[in-house]
Amino acid sequence: MNETKEGISRRSFLAILGIGATAVAIKKIVDVISDTKHDLSNPENFKEFVGKEAYLVYFKGDVDVKEGATLHSRPTYFRKEGEKFPFTTPLGGETKIALINKGEKFQVRSPILIFQEADEGKDNFYIKDIKLPDGTSKKINTRGSWAVFGIGLSKNMPQGVRKDIERTEYKVACVNFTDLAFQPTGSSEPQFSFPENSIEYRQVIELGVGK
Repeated sequence: MNETKEGISRRSFLAILGIGATAVAIKKIVDVISDTKHDLSNPENFKEFVGKEAYLVYFKGDVDVKEGATLHSRPTYFRKEGEKFPFTTPLGGETKIALINKGEKFQVRSPILIFQEADEGKDNFYIKDIKLPDGTSKKINTRGSWAVFGIGLSKNMPQGVRKDIERTEYKVACVNFTDLAFQPTGSSEPQFSFPENSIEYRQVIELGVGK
């Protein structure tokens, strides 16, 4: 049967179906590659996400994300800018994804912590000493440090915030320590200064990201 203005031959129709099937197959391959690239349980992907070498360390307890907190899609860090104000500027571009409004605070259990190393000689309210896995100590600057988590680690997270996180590239949120209250395991009250002794080093990356 020849093609006409009213229709196409069976052979041509099957060829078109074949092209459609190929397109679907290609899309699936692209989707799989994308999912693999953004799987933060892969150490290489996690390192790229963090933007530097980092110990895999968790907070032993819960953190409260406070009212007024800003959620980010990935951690950013600070660099010196000389002696003129401002003294530091964030590295990493625009990363804000959500703002926690009044009455919307929520809790996260055992998030991963990303520390910013403090300048040598610094010693103030924001500088903490943490013990490394090898037993040595390192100073961190809590103003440049982050808690990282997916929605699976959260409790009472507002629905709008959940959607904002799910729309991000890696399906996680990052919150600066200054926007958190920390409640270590066994403590009855949260505290606003980071409790440097309430950390745990692990081997497995667990962020509560749904598949």
